[in-house]
Amino acid sequence: MSPLVLALAIGLGADAVDRNAKAPAHRSPAPPKRVAVPKQDEDHPLLSNPQLSLDGKRVFVAATRLPASGLSLGLDVRAIPLAPGPKAETVHFPIQVSGNQVRVLLSRNDKYLAVLSQGELWIKTLGEAAEARRLYPPAIGDAPLGPSLSQAAFATDSTWLLVESPKGWGRLSVTGDFGGLSLPAIDLTTGSLDMSPDGSHAGLAKPQRGEGFLNGSPVLALNIQTGFTQGLDIEHLYTEVLFLPDGHLLGKEGDGELWLLRPKSRLAYFKPPAVHRGTSVDGYAINFAATRLAWVLTPGLQGRIPKAELWVAGAPPTPEPPKEQKRGED
Repeated sequence: MSPLVLALAIGLGADAVDRNAKAPAHRSPAPPKRVAVPKQDEDHPLLSNPQLSLDGKRVFVAATRLPASGLSLGLDVRAIPLAPGPKAETVHFPIQVSGNQVRVLLSRNDKYLAVLSQGELWIKTLGEAAEARRLYPPAIGDAPLGPSLSQAAFATDSTWLLVESPKGWGRLSVTGDFGGLSLPAIDLTTGSLDMSPDGSHAGLAKPQRGEGFLNGSPVLALNIQTGFTQGLDIEHLYTEVLFLPDGHLLGKEGDGELWLLRPKSRLAYFKPPAVHRGTSVDGYAINFAATRLAWVLTPGLQGRIPKAELWVAGAPPTPEPPKEQKRGED
């Protein structure tokens, strides 16, 4: 399946999409269901940040191993089949993590699996025996963006990642070569980043800080070529951003509901099943074929579920905006 050629029109009041590209065929979305996560040595890992394979047949989820003391021992990424064919496997990363502050990144060709935790970016070539290696900070030489990264996202061609720290931006190849980008420095330490399917824009949720601020932020769209930044929604607060394969941008509100963000409005896209009070939705993923969604439910201090749960559902079709009513019509 060839990639769609797309562009996100910012500030024009409409979405610019390749009209010759065929949108993914949609059937009635499959209902939400919980996915069993294989245990390792009877552990009870803290799950976070799922990613779906290109065809939606496997889901990858971070599993932070927690001992009785509550301090983290390390990180696995569990690959779980959602359809006959693929096998379950565990990918080990030799890093220490704290809580669920882990970002899992799967390249769009399903070849590379990366994790970003505590500022370190590690990468593993799937299907090869070689162990995961640290991509940033480099083992030898300078760290151009400082010792810690805040965010990263794979480019469409899967050969490099867009990386960010409070000091700036860069292109980091899967082999470790770095090139700086002349983009405005934005602190996304506790924010969110995703890259558009055509590689021209980054969607950002920049956290607001200080007394009186709520959790979350307006969503920004950053043109990677020009550095032009524009807010897509300044009236609502979001904690996560996610591009759909057709180039539309989604924002996740604090209750877990996903909204389709347009230059002048927003449309409801997906709302997860009702959860117990204190339980949060931690991370969304959608596969490139736009057939599946995945997310994790994480218990809070008042949560009543015994542990984090991994869920999947059929991805709904992109909602159509309401037609403008002409004057004289009822």
